[in-house]
Amino acid sequence: MIDTNLVGTFLGTRAAVPSMRRRGGGSIVNINSTAGIGATGELIVGIDDQPIPRLAGVDEIGSLVPFVASDDAGYSTGAEFVADGGSLLGPVPATKL
Repeated sequence: MIDTNLVGTFLGTRAAVPSMRRRGGGSIVNINSTAGIGATGELIVGIDDQPIPRLAGVDEIGSLVPFVASDDAGYSTGAEFVADGGSLLGPVPATKL
């Protein structure tokens, strides 16, 4: 699991950097899932194993990737963009209106 989740990510990034430097820049977007990470997830993003209320749709994640890879996000480096439907917030208490 370490080789797949950590070493694989590192090797993929390392392989892309020389080409990106020759071209004058670029973006590397790594995507992971709390459902598919397993025991090494805590080493990558510090997640815990709380269940999520629903899975994201392809369009919900797919619309974030083009932005992160675009020039519009060029000032964001080494950032983590969390698309979790608010699950990191924890349970939201019911409010009385």
